[in-house]
Amino acid sequence: GLEEKAITEAIDRKIKEQNNNENVEIVLIRDGDMSMNLTDRVTIINKLKPDLVLSIHINSNLNMKVNGVGAYISSNKAFYEESKKMAVIAVDKITSTGKLTKRYVSEAPFHILKYANCNMVHLEIGFLSNENDRNYITSEEGQNEIATKILESLK
Repeated sequence: GLEEKAITEAIDRKIKEQNNNENVEIVLIRDGDMSMNLTDRVTIINKLKPDLVLSIHINSNLNMKVNGVGAYISSNKAFYEESKKMAVIAVDKITSTGKLTKRYVSEAPFHILKYANCNMVHLEIGFLSNENDRNYITSEEGQNEIATKILESLK
């Protein structure tokens, strides 16, 4: 009965609400329960010309023991180093509480990663299929901690 979009939207809103850094503007591309294709998302991103895009997701696996936080980045050399640095920092910060485990930072050929003209991190925050991850990422405390850690990674 849990939906990724509801969980990620809750975390996204907490990130925006908790942001008190006047040098960081948080823009939510999907505000509310709306569907948007990947090409439209890339168009919006490229018009905004952000310094960084964090695309936040929740994972799932048939093996319910699989857990943790991972990130994907583009292999585009223009954005590779900065995206990788931000991905490593974000994964390290989110897992620093000890409530979620660290998995990986890896390249992926995802549409948005390929076509967005900016530094970008596709962040996978835990697994709905894993009881420990699910309990944490769906709790108010967990979502607040995740939002705080993501904001800390932007400093």
